[in-house]
Amino acid sequence: MKNKNEEEIIASLIKALEGESREAEEDPKLLQEEQEAMEKERQEELEDIISYVSNAKPRSYTPDDDEVYSIQNKIDNQHKALENRDLEQNINLKRKTLWILLSFLGTETVFIFFYAWCQATEWWGFNLEEWSFRLLVGATITQITTMLLIAVKHLFPNHH
Repeated sequence: MKNKNEEEIIASLIKALEGESREAEEDPKLLQEEQEAMEKERQEELEDIISYVSNAKPRSYTPDDDEVYSIQNKIDNQHKALENRDLEQNINLKRKTLWILLSFLGTETVFIFFYAWCQATEWWGFNLEEWSFRLLVGATITQITTMLLIAVKHLFPNHH
């Protein structure tokens, strides 16, 4: 059924085309009007193409100052964000390191004070010779002070 309908449509189109061409052959004025209409259509298409090409950016496109500023601004913002993230990570690392060091030194200080208290009270029969006790306490206090100075110097350097 489809084939029959298609054949009928094609046949009617062919007849219509033949009829137009006969009319055009018979009437030169109709042929001239068709040619003028086609010429006008071509002219409009050509004008559209010229308009499109004249508005298009050339291949050797150079951005204007606003675009350059915008790109540079984006690069600067990304650079600042990276610097801020680096500083934040640096601060967090210093904070962790300092807390670990201060915890260790605080624990050591508590033990040395407990050791000195035991020496002074002779608790549990605790009795060192005086020279070894002084050496132990002096070395521990020197170590705590030195570790704090090194930590402050390296964790918080002076930027000149």
